[in-house]
Amino acid sequence: REHVQVPKDAPPMFLVHAWDDRVSVQNSLLLASALKQAKIPAEVHFFATGGHGYGLRRTDAAVTRWTDRAGEWMAEQGFLQSHSPSAPGQ
Repeated sequence: REHVQVPKDAPPMFLVHAWDDRVSVQNSLLLASALKQAKIPAEVHFFATGGHGYGLRRTDAAVTRWTDRAGEWMAEQGFLQSHSPSAPGQ
């Protein structure tokens, strides 16, 4: 765990990992633990399948909905401005 260093000024983080990724989920768990210890806001999502590199494409796989979760988290953190449609002519 000593090799995972999170500075006190690290930004909040949203982590997504597929359980069947060739990269161990332990990496995300260790980072999440270090973020918690440093009192850095974070959210972690694990998906049963998805492999590595699912990116932004949409398929029937649940992992491709990670962007929905990320958007919700960013809104909760106050990173997204509320956008309300303007009346015509405004």
